[in-house]
Amino acid sequence: MHIEIPIPIINYIEPQLEKFFGINHYMIMDDISFMYDYAISHDNMTEVGKKLQEECKESHHGMNIVNIDKFMMQTDAILTLDAGEKRNFNDLMELLERYKLDCNKYILDLFFPLCFVMIIINKFENLELYTSIEDDSLDKINYQLSIRPDMLKLYQIVKNTNKTGKAADMDISIKNGKNKPVHITNKDFWFINMLEEYLNKYLGVSSIEEAEHELETVYQIRRGKPKENPISYDICLKGTYDILQNTILKSTEGVAISTEQCKFIREYLCLLGIISTEEGEAKEGDTEDQNKIHARIDQLIKQDFKPNWYGILNKPYKLSPNNPYDLKFF
Repeated sequence: MHIEIPIPIINYIEPQLEKFFGINHYMIMDDISFMYDYAISHDNMTEVGKKLQEECKESHHGMNIVNIDKFMMQTDAILTLDAGEKRNFNDLMELLERYKLDCNKYILDLFFPLCFVMIIINKFENLELYTSIEDDSLDKINYQLSIRPDMLKLYQIVKNTNKTGKAADMDISIKNGKNKPVHITNKDFWFINMLEEYLNKYLGVSSIEEAEHELETVYQIRRGKPKENPISYDICLKGTYDILQNTILKSTEGVAISTEQCKFIREYLCLLGIISTEEGEAKEGDTEDQNKIHARIDQLIKQDFKPNWYGILNKPYKLSPNNPYDLKFF
């Protein structure tokens, strides 16, 4: 599901997101850059925008180029952001209303920040999340977070292909989105051989076991399903508790974590897809889950837990040892 959020609102909620969830606008830099490119390509820049654009130019390798981040964060542009098919912003609004958290009163300090977390979790699940625009090129980031795991999966298919089988076993079907699949004969395994040559160059693994090991240890992908990541769970758990402390659900003096907070947090984590709920189960969830949430928050408070997505993303991502190029990754 998509939601439109103006840049001024992102600027307003960013301090809360940074403090409670360790989230900043760099994590949606791809969306910000897309909006900028769209405005340029469609000549949608106003005179004020063009003047600001000139003011945001910086010298880079002898050329004056626009600092897109600096420019866009000073505009009134409206970003269309995606939380994925399984997350619904209307469900979040209903959740707030059930706990008498007036959306009109808390739209800036609660609704939009929690929407933003839903967007970031979607990026995280799709391996589209990065925390800095300074460390690496976007191509390299995309290769390491999204493209390389695709190549690893493709490598497993290529290496599992039986090249001694019958002609009928050579057939391959390719489907893209909602388009009808295209069937190719793959005569003499020309297609598989082409993929094998490409993957040897840009992936550079030597066995199925090596590919499986990298998928499991670096990308937490086993048999196509991601493992639960306790760090992202803790970030959303503790962050939601902290942000609720600024609302009417704030725990009373002498009670660190209230039952109402645990109920709300559980339902919100269900909306995020971080914990699942059995069909037909009561909305407020079971007592066992609430007790686990209470105990974990209490533990995180004692540990003085600080949200750190970099701890999740700072993994030993690999590059192909057979790639002769420095800046071309795929």
